[in-house]
Amino acid sequence: MYELKNEIFIVLKEENYALATTFEDEVFLTQLTYLRDMFAELNQLNISLQGKDTLLLQLHDNFTAFKRKLQLWKTDLLMNNKQCDSLPLCV
Repeated sequence: MYELKNEIFIVLKEENYALATTFEDEVFLTQLTYLRDMFAELNQLNISLQGKDTLLLQLHDNFTAFKRKLQLWKTDLLMNNKQCDSLPLCV
């Protein structure tokens, strides 16, 4: 997403969308990237919880691991002055 910000801005500007200017705002883009990372992680968790032959213990382990990741990310954000370096797509 961050790599395509200029292209998205151009398309929105050409179509006269009022939101075009938001793609010039670095704070908005950082927040959008953070949300993209969080939804990618939630999607990965969702996929790991599905499956016909998945055992309850595996589901519990996957969910517990995700909760630990959330705690790690929260700690990282608080310790690193609101940077999202520990999220996979932010870096």
